[in-house]
Amino acid sequence: MQFIYVDESGDPGNLRCSMPRHLQPSRHFMLVGVVVPTAEWRASLETLISVRNSVLDPLGLPRRIELHAREILYPPDYSPLRSLRSKKVRIKLFRELLHRTARELPDLRIISACSVKIEPTHDAAAPRDYFRETWQALIEAFDSYVRALPTPELGLLFADDTNEPNVRSYLRRMRRLGRKPATDNANSRLAGIIEDPILRASQHSYFVQLADLVAYSLYLHAWPKGSLRRYGADRLIEEIEPLLVKSQREVPGDHGDTQVSRGTIWI
Repeated sequence: MQFIYVDESGDPGNLRCSMPRHLQPSRHFMLVGVVVPTAEWRASLETLISVRNSVLDPLGLPRRIELHAREILYPPDYSPLRSLRSKKVRIKLFRELLHRTARELPDLRIISACSVKIEPTHDAAAPRDYFRETWQALIEAFDSYVRALPTPELGLLFADDTNEPNVRSYLRRMRRLGRKPATDNANSRLAGIIEDPILRASQHSYFVQLADLVAYSLYLHAWPKGSLRRYGADRLIEEIEPLLVKSQREVPGDHGDTQVSRGTIWI
């Protein structure tokens, strides 16, 4: 069996013409899943703990700190990361976490899906359901992944706190009717994912925290921020590249740069 631990970047809200730019939702909604073979789950967790400790200890940071990518880059006042005054040092921490994870846990795999939102022409336009579209793409990719293994396996989905009723509904509907219910195509029905999604608060799951780090590094690669590029933050994703599932269906978005795909399904 395979577990997938999912976290998100951005929010699923639609862009609005009438809304000031600084109040607009994010221009993307991204889901990243870390796939862990259950036969190696305990060993993988112990190794991930060791990786974290080897990066945090030399910097004097608490071992059980909850690692959120955005807080590494922009630590709030209450965060122990504030003790690292240099952004360069914090980005180095970020890079080391990804680099050592890829080196020490080569059997992990990462699946991702991202909706790049369409600029509205007027507020009366029918809103898109980016939450549903992105979740369905990720679910479909994970199902394809476990079914395509040399020996097909089953998968179980864990997610950071999210809209569980909706995700549960997507899974059940895709299990019965496939991704396009109107066609009722048996070949498109989910066959590899069992049970309903299980929610895990990120502070209690190092795998969910890893998904958050990867999600934000993908975001920084696709939409580089000038103030961070000088430290190479837009290239953080290169450290985890060996774990990215590259055989996914890739759909270029409005970014117009196929180099930002990095194995991500663009919607």
